[in-house]
Amino acid sequence: EKDEVVALIGDGSLTGGMAYEALNNVGASKSKVIVILNDNGMSISHNIGGVSQHLSKLRTSVGYNKAKMTAKQAIKRIPIFGERMYESIDLAKDRLKYAMMHGGVIFEELGFTYLGPIDGHNLHDVIEALHLAKTSPDPVLLHVMTKKGKGYKNAEKDPNKFHGIGPFDPETGALKSSGGMTYSKVFGMTCEEIATERDDVVAISAAMGDATGLGGFYQKYPNRFFDVGIAEAHGVTFAAGLAKSGIRPIVAIYSSFLQRAYDQIIEDVALQNLPVIFGIDRAGAVGADGETHHGVFDLSYLLPIPNMTILTPKDGYQLASMLRYAVTLDGPVAVRYPRGGCEYHELSNQVFDGRNRRTKKGKDVDIWACGRMVKVAEEAVDKLSQKGIDAGIVEVASVKPLDLSEYEVDDNKLLITLEDNLLAGGFGETFAAQTGAGDVMMIGWPDQFIEHGDCNTLYKVYGLDADSIVERICERFERKA
Repeated sequence: EKDEVVALIGDGSLTGGMAYEALNNVGASKSKVIVILNDNGMSISHNIGGVSQHLSKLRTSVGYNKAKMTAKQAIKRIPIFGERMYESIDLAKDRLKYAMMHGGVIFEELGFTYLGPIDGHNLHDVIEALHLAKTSPDPVLLHVMTKKGKGYKNAEKDPNKFHGIGPFDPETGALKSSGGMTYSKVFGMTCEEIATERDDVVAISAAMGDATGLGGFYQKYPNRFFDVGIAEAHGVTFAAGLAKSGIRPIVAIYSSFLQRAYDQIIEDVALQNLPVIFGIDRAGAVGADGETHHGVFDLSYLLPIPNMTILTPKDGYQLASMLRYAVTLDGPVAVRYPRGGCEYHELSNQVFDGRNRRTKKGKDVDIWACGRMVKVAEEAVDKLSQKGIDAGIVEVASVKPLDLSEYEVDDNKLLITLEDNLLAGGFGETFAAQTGAGDVMMIGWPDQFIEHGDCNTLYKVYGLDADSIVERICERFERKA
């Protein structure tokens, strides 16, 4: 086809391996693709002004490319010395190019014509560069420099804070926050405490250090914190290498991003049974971040992996206790926790020991609730009580290995599993398989992508809120009666 194909990528995403695989294949095939590199963080090369613009025009002109090909063919036709002369000229040309282009060389070596860097906020320059890119017969990489938050002084001053935010004051830029404790904060604080006690502990992040609560860890232990960029697969393999060498790495990655490293989790960590701790942030529904960020797959993709321990804290102090428990184990551990606020009491003496805990007995119903869904279960149990249905609760803190010490065989009792994960391959199916229970009401997310929306609304729409759960249980008892 004769269409213009344009790919837009940010400098942060350029750290991912797939970007280089694509650059390599496009450059080798000489497919006509224009890649626009939006560079708003790390400068790959310096703007060399008029010289850069001149070279861009010269090297992309049709006349120049035709002349270059004609000269190449003519030199190579010279008897005996032609090939050697061309190689010498080509080497001299490359040396000149390397001296003048700095960071663009890597793209030229991959087979691209490199244009830039140009000011991405100068519309005239951007349009002119795009026109030039279209005239090139080869793939082009257009390097565009931009400023994150451009035009809004508060975002320009603190681009990290304004990357993805909730409501804020447009005049001052102050975020409207509850200021309470969050799971991410508890995670970061606990990692710092553990690192203080153990000098073999390090933390790894994939370009999300502050967002995962590890900003304080970096400030306190800069030589034990590693940000690998948007390269989750590399981060996991890097952690495996450290663990093989006797280090205890804690890897903090969002649930939806950890999917990018699935092969590395299996082959590099679990297969060797290495003590890598995965802090899986934003597990379950995440609300405003939308369907690309809902962490509703991690139980399903981690449960089949041998050697993997999977923990789900119901609150902040259980998360802290789980992390301390995790560093005592000799294999991989995944601790999944949700986005947002949590209860946290520093003086809590509850110590996690790897077991699931019954908090209430019930003769009619038994709800096995994972992590954050314990709160929903407690609310549902109170509402069922008002309807004359006696329900019990088991807090499922250890999904794998699944501790069934609180399981009671009773054919007259309705068993319910409650999880913030897809039903397919999730906790409910695992529970039913391991207990052999024939009649289990499994409550979780359906087999579809969950749309954007706040968590409370989504729970209600998909039947994961307390009222919906009570309604389903009551309907079951009415049919039975």
